[in-house]
Amino acid sequence: MSWNADRKLVVEIVTVPTEPIPDLGQYVLTYPFKARQALELLLRLETRLTTPTDVAVVGRGQPQGNSPDHQRGKWEFVEILRTLNPSLSQKDWFVGQRNGESLFWLSGDGLTYLTAPSTAQAIRSGTIDLSDVVLVPAHGSKPNPILRARASIELRWFAGYYASEQLAPWLLSAMQYNLTRWPDFGAIRPAPSQIRIAAVLSIEPISLSQLVERSKSSLPEATRTLNALATCGALAVVESQSVAKRSPRKTSATPRKGFTRFFLEIRKHLGLGV
Repeated sequence: MSWNADRKLVVEIVTVPTEPIPDLGQYVLTYPFKARQALELLLRLETRLTTPTDVAVVGRGQPQGNSPDHQRGKWEFVEILRTLNPSLSQKDWFVGQRNGESLFWLSGDGLTYLTAPSTAQAIRSGTIDLSDVVLVPAHGSKPNPILRARASIELRWFAGYYASEQLAPWLLSAMQYNLTRWPDFGAIRPAPSQIRIAAVLSIEPISLSQLVERSKSSLPEATRTLNALATCGALAVVESQSVAKRSPRKTSATPRKGFTRFFLEIRKHLGLGV
């Protein structure tokens, strides 16, 4: 996978190479490979291709792709959490590693994670930078039985919350937001200000600036909470009427749907679940 001269993403699938394949790092599988490796690669590719970064973000008036908060790796772990396939078996495991250290175990269906109490506390307090965490297939290995099982909604919430004080790349300040469901706040144990923000979002679609005013919260707190809710899949995003009237709806929705269908067909063909 690479960028061409027009700044468009190019994906090349080679079945019978006629010449040496260049080293593309994490986006190359050498046959024979295990089904789990193929699934992990598809997840990474789908995350990369369906996230509005670089040129797409600049075209929408967002900070440029080389700014600190919009570098490709800043949201990569959050995007992987958002795109985990819940149809995978709970018996399959991924190991969350950072700098070679195993921080936690995440079930294949993405619903449960296991970690030490000290690590869980560090995740909740934001003292661990999750942006460079990678999920490595456990290949049949089992978690240490002394690790405590926790709801993965906790991991998703704090990964999204601490990722940045800027809106996530798939959210835009011109949009309106509405709460679609209440996350498991019993597992998350959010601050009162975050519950207040969620309550305001549950009433009607609202913009970020309106959210700050009505919830009486700071802009960073409202932004982080929006990111957390979006990471947990509890947020609906709608285009404001004023924006819709001024310009046609030329967004990444169509290519995103196309890429999603493309990877869905590949998973079906490989028997990796849908």
